[in-house]
Amino acid sequence: MLDYLQLGSIVGSCILNLLCRAMDLHFLPTDLTSKLRYLVVAYHKQHGNVDLLYNKEAFVVSAAFPDMLSLGLAAHAIFKMRCVLWVLGVVVLIASAALTWWLAWILPVLILFDRHLARKAYGHVVLIRTMMVALEALSRDFVGWGQRYPDARIQAKEAVALVGSHASLDFLEKYFTYYKSLAHDSVCVSLFTAPT
Repeated sequence: MLDYLQLGSIVGSCILNLLCRAMDLHFLPTDLTSKLRYLVVAYHKQHGNVDLLYNKEAFVVSAAFPDMLSLGLAAHAIFKMRCVLWVLGVVVLIASAALTWWLAWILPVLILFDRHLARKAYGHVVLIRTMMVALEALSRDFVGWGQRYPDARIQAKEAVALVGSHASLDFLEKYFTYYKSLAHDSVCVSLFTAPT
């Protein structure tokens, strides 16, 4: 179970570290992030979205980088908007029962808007986790990505060192082990190998 006081102090210290030295994640190669996004989405379709962002390591890593933090805050704001839509849907349902059933035609519009917001929030959260896995892949030189992008590897190692004392980055092992269980090792490695 998470100790929220400890988590708050860790996140606070990461944010204080970043006030002195902010690091954006625009150095991550797009071809790497697109391949890893496929891996993240495939894993969470199979295992669910429970641990996508809501664990200690994910909180600490996402709080350490302004790009991830802004995406997380946007996903949280979208969730609040969805809560307002749910309450509005209940009000419309009660009003349609009390006044006229014609008001119930508003409900499909609310449901469609809710589904649109849910997809957008899921995209933000998947992008956050993809950035985490890409950072780890670059810093560990996963199947040649660090050699392909040496400057990005240096920046990824700095980023991992910034967070490393507060959280462990072991996301890549979980996703890649899952994918290797589905495909042969040679197919798996060839799909994620850096282009030359």
